[in-house]
Amino acid sequence: MDNNADYVPPPEYSVSFEFAVGPNSTVTNEASDITIPEGSQNTTISTGASNIMTPARITDTGPPPTYNSIFVSQESPKTSVLHDHRNMWEKVHEWFEMSRASKVIPFYKYEVSKNYTYVYNCDSKFYSFYHNTKIGQLVVVVLYAAYILIIIFVVIPKGKVWFLRRKWRQWASLLDADQDGIISTRDMEKINARLEELRQAIGERTTPLDAEKQSKWWNSHIFKRGVDKDISIDGYINYLEGIYNPADMEGKMRPVITGFFNFFSTPEFRKQNQPIIEEDFIKFWTILKNMDKLHCRRSFIRHFLNPLTMASFLEDFVAFLSYNDFFDENTTRVHNLLKPPGK
Repeated sequence: MDNNADYVPPPEYSVSFEFAVGPNSTVTNEASDITIPEGSQNTTISTGASNIMTPARITDTGPPPTYNSIFVSQESPKTSVLHDHRNMWEKVHEWFEMSRASKVIPFYKYEVSKNYTYVYNCDSKFYSFYHNTKIGQLVVVVLYAAYILIIIFVVIPKGKVWFLRRKWRQWASLLDADQDGIISTRDMEKINARLEELRQAIGERTTPLDAEKQSKWWNSHIFKRGVDKDISIDGYINYLEGIYNPADMEGKMRPVITGFFNFFSTPEFRKQNQPIIEEDFIKFWTILKNMDKLHCRRSFIRHFLNPLTMASFLEDFVAFLSYNDFFDENTTRVHNLLKPPGK
């Protein structure tokens, strides 16, 4: 045992009493069993034995604390204060409803002891003010609803048609080599030469497309006024607008784009899904449109899939000419590329 343990003093007695003991008298304390010897006079005994804690007394005092009572409760203290979380408009609305009800069913307070009734009516100025406010609110709501309906059923459909016409103009300008607003047979020759240069640069088609197939594509899909007859860009756009139908426009434009891609690639090569590297993508647009290389590079990184294949590139062109959605990524890739930089 450790001899350096702290010394614990005995409990101090808190109850004192005095009594006299005569001859042959014996006093016994039940807790401490104290016996008073004979012949003792004016003996003072201070006893505190009743305060000593025994196992039985601990059991009677109460059980030990539970595990959960050791930790401090994390619940926020409840308050009896009621907070009104309504905004000012909701409060004024309630006041108006109560004031309107007071015009029909008066609010009253009946007291039996005095035997009379109080009737509280809303202030007429406040009632008139809020009544006019509700009328003004109704006018604003009606105008806003009309504005939304006009946007949904008039502005957005017109905007989609304008957006699609703008994309058709970009496509027609791509075929107008000299940018004079007319797609002519001379433009056809220049574009065919560019597509042949593109075929040699990318190297996907080993032999050029037959001249007969080239002429057939132009006469079938571009020269709508007749074989080898020039057509203005506006005339070509009007033709596309005349055949436009959202349900089957993709089916009408897919042969046009597929024939255009056949100038420099083949269906067998497109099925291989080989990726187009960034440099080939830049060559494609610099040869076909003489576009800025930095703009092509940024557009490739920002708008096109990675990896980009020739098949997915063809699908981007089909969506570009077929759909009028403003925010569809597939329909805006080629459109964003053909836009002038910074617009």
